[in-house]
Amino acid sequence: MSQMGAISSGTLTQVDGGTNITTVNPTGPVVTVNLDATIALTTLTLTNPLTVQYGGTGAATLTDHGVLLGSGTSAITPTAALTNGQLVVGNTGNDPSLATLTAGTGITVTNAAGSITVASTSTTLNNQTGTTYQIVLVDSGKMVTCTNAAAITVTIPPNATTAFPIGTSIGFFQGGAGQITLSGAVPPTLKSADNAYTTTKLYSACGITKIDTDVWMVYGDVVV
Repeated sequence: MSQMGAISSGTLTQVDGGTNITTVNPTGPVVTVNLDATIALTTLTLTNPLTVQYGGTGAATLTDHGVLLGSGTSAITPTAALTNGQLVVGNTGNDPSLATLTAGTGITVTNAAGSITVASTSTTLNNQTGTTYQIVLVDSGKMVTCTNAAAITVTIPPNATTAFPIGTSIGFFQGGAGQITLSGAVPPTLKSADNAYTTTKLYSACGITKIDTDVWMVYGDVVV
């Protein structure tokens, strides 16, 4: 077995046994390498924080609970400690960023230690028993049941008040004798064939879909 002595700062250009190492430039601990068929690292003792060097410059100390990112062509950048649900997301031509998932219409995102849960909210019912109701963001993808003996007015707020994403759909079901009338100031504008915005009778169902910033389409079992 041939043996190489301790490596110190500088450049090592030859190793016994015919194996060449062109550059070894340690910045901290002393490393002893023993050679026998292959190079085997037998002793490595670190007494200080790990320092990583890339391309000869730009040494960086790893942040506790963080990750290392390649920065340009000559440096490594440590990130801050990641929080629950954070991911490393690519950014073309730039360093990756730390980001979390954003919930969309009908979707919830729950971040926990070491896990992310994505769930659908599209099957949830919102049961209303009063004679007035104004839809809210969490109604996205839901069926709103309206049950009352008297007439019921459902208001669609303007985008400036409640910014539903375009494409949001909400269903309505008449569960009592009181008919449901969909109403909106201008804006928003409601669009329905023959300007029909009221459910026909008991157990009628209808729906709305947002098709522009302050424009909703109305469809289903509705009358003028």
